[in-house]
Amino acid sequence: MIKSIQGDITELDFDAVVNAAGSRARHIIHAEVMGGDKINGPDMVRAATRNALLKAEEMNLKSIAFPAPGAGGLDFDLAARIMVCEARRHVAGGSALEQIAFVLFDEHGYRSFNRITGREAIVCLGDSITYGFPFG
Repeated sequence: MIKSIQGDITELDFDAVVNAAGSRARHIIHAEVMGGDKINGPDMVRAATRNALLKAEEMNLKSIAFPAPGAGGLDFDLAARIMVCEARRHVAGGSALEQIAFVLFDEHGYRSFNRITGREAIVCLGDSITYGFPFG
């Protein structure tokens, strides 16, 4: 299950938390999303999300919580589309993870992620629509 939660990531119970916060989690998975120029771009957020999910699988974890990407100028709406897309791709490929959550502290971030995670499904038929999904 992929979902959005508004709250403090340090107060939630997950097998892993992606960043250096959260003393209640059994594991911390470090995922760097900013380059040397202190700007986090879409490709870095995508790779960090993918790598954190792969690490959670490698560790046989059942749940993982992601905060929104930190400073660096990436829009919440774009971050939500990228991170949730990676989570859905990961689950679609076969996953032992039972819960992937995006935990947002403020209302704006929560709304951005909840708009994406709240969608049940999008169905597209035909090669002209689906070719290159999700990058096409």
